[in-house]
Amino acid sequence: MPSPAARMKLESDQSEEQPQSGAEPQSDREDVATLAYRLWQERGCPDGSSEVDWFQAEQLRREDGAS
Repeated sequence: MPSPAARMKLESDQSEEQPQSGAEPQSDREDVATLAYRLWQERGCPDGSSEVDWFQAEQLRREDGAS
């Protein structure tokens, strides 16, 4: 499994090549990716847990938007 940084880079590269399916605007996705990467780094860059950071970043963005 690629590291979260490599996975986010790969997802970013793929999303530039393919049209967005309408799930969320690109800037929101980039914000979540940036936050998830920061969370992952704060946790010491553990392998195999990128989903944890991604879901936490999405939750934090939703809470921040609701305030």
